[in-house]
Amino acid sequence: MIIYKIREPFPHLVIKNFYNQDELKLIWQELNFLTSPNKLLPANLNGSSEANHLSIVLDYIYSNRSISNILTINRKAFSKEILDAFVELNPLLAHIHLINTDLTKIKYYENYNGYKKHQDLARFTALTYFYKEPKAFEGGDLYFNDFDYTIKLKNNMFVLFVGALWHESFPVSLKQNGHITGNGKYTMTQFLNIDENIR
Repeated sequence: MIIYKIREPFPHLVIKNFYNQDELKLIWQELNFLTSPNKLLPANLNGSSEANHLSIVLDYIYSNRSISNILTINRKAFSKEILDAFVELNPLLAHIHLINTDLTKIKYYENYNGYKKHQDLARFTALTYFYKEPKAFEGGDLYFNDFDYTIKLKNNMFVLFVGALWHESFPVSLKQNGHITGNGKYTMTQFLNIDENIR
């Protein structure tokens, strides 16, 4: 795991090789299962006109988080090392230590799927990217509109930023024909929030 604390053009973390090989094996077991027919649904079914990818909200299908490999392993995003690194970027981000609720969505992109300019309602957004290697597509980079700033897509890369920032996911162009092949881009999105009723 290599942590990059980036202050310009805005404070954010980029972590390469976020999950170790054992963790990745478990994550891919679940991603492969979710790529089966009728599990990933069009994202625009939830009313978002900006999205044309496939997605599923894991917290809605697992009443017990421990059943899901992903929902168990992605607790890593809340480790002290990562939260402290984020706060080091700017003391105004210190309330990330108060995060007490999150929602995890798996998104899948292929065949020119993308996600147009949008903001997240969450206080903070954490994105982790996965794809099978060798990479079978082009595109899929993360773009922050107000800063004309692009983060190049890397496998097993984690990005943490303030959810209110305008951002988009560039479309993916798969090098083969097909639908839900599993050779596109997977994004694990964690929406991090503070529920005042829990404190």
